[in-house]
Formats: sequence, C-alpha cells, structure tokens
Amino acid sequence: MTIAVIPRPNDFARVRAAGNNRLIVALNRFGREHDIDIVDLMQWMPTIEPRTDRYYLPCDGHWSAAGNRIAADALTAAMHLEPQQLQR
Repeated sequence: MTIAVIPRPNDFARVRAAGNNRLIVALNRFGREHDIDIVDLMQWMPTIEPRTDRYYLPCDGHWSAAGNRIAADALTAAMHLEPQQLQR
C-alpha cells in the first residue's frame, strides 16, 4: 500500500519556516511500522517545478492544470523507487 501526502499551499511556507515537517516524520514512522510506503509530494513536486505558486489556482487551494501535471510526474518518479528510497 502507498499513501501520497498532498500539500496545501500554506504547507510549503509552514515547512520552510519550521525547517522540518513533523507530519511527514510521524507518517514515515507509521509507514515503517505498518509496511506502508509514504510519498510526500511536497518533497517531490519542487524537484520538477520549484515555483510552488504554479501548483494552485489563484482563487483557492485546488491544483491548477500545471499542478496536476507536476503532481502526476512527481508521483510517477517516486513510485519507480524502492520503498526505502521514498523516505529521503
């Protein structure tokens, strides 16, 4: 089983300010304990497109067409790795 964690626009700013993502730390621990792969799209999406403002529609927090494409590419890239490589 694989769980993909989908970031909201404010998640990027929160993690940049905090320097870490406590949710992902907890989810990775849970995943290891229950043999579940965790894919953190907040980690993968910027490797494809660093400008996070392109991911979302300007009127709300839904993904734009570009955001959907970037997320699909990020998920595809992540799924081609071995499970231990997902938790970078």
